[in-house]
Amino acid sequence: MTSEAVVLIGVIGSGKSTYADLMRRLKYEIVNKDDIRRSMHDGEYVYDEKLEPQVRSTAHLLILQHLRDRKNICIDETNITRAKRKELVDLIRSEFNPMQVRITFVEFARGPRCLERRHRDARGIPAQKWTEVYERMMRDFEEVKDDEGYSAYKLIDNKENIVVVEGVVPQYFTREKRLDV
Repeated sequence: MTSEAVVLIGVIGSGKSTYADLMRRLKYEIVNKDDIRRSMHDGEYVYDEKLEPQVRSTAHLLILQHLRDRKNICIDETNITRAKRKELVDLIRSEFNPMQVRITFVEFARGPRCLERRHRDARGIPAQKWTEVYERMMRDFEEVKDDEGYSAYKLIDNKENIVVVEGVVPQYFTREKRLDV
């Protein structure tokens, strides 16, 4: 039986966690570093740079354990750089071949609506801080390339979570222009 590792890709407010909630209903195990951070601080979200290596290693352990248990997983993080995505692909491929675990990249369209959404759901963080985070993410975002080691790719229009581009075997599809919403 082949398991699936869904790697979400998108800036803040793009719909990743909403999509992850849908995956949870489909019995996917969700791995989210924010949840790990909350578990380290009695339910309160605290970002502490000194604890990030522990957060990262905990996420990696959860990913591998769920896959060893033959569960489908959804990695609910921004994953906006090739290096972050490569880290996840390399981690999974260090123990599982493509016949054992199918890696699906799900990218969310980005644009001003994402920032508007985050401002509406600010989670106790000042709007200016979210604006700075959003602008940094937009600057740092690296387009997904066909050579990143995924088995399947989807681009989601985050207005209504509609799949607008889908490819099963990366070398056999042409990615259309990215959406700016």
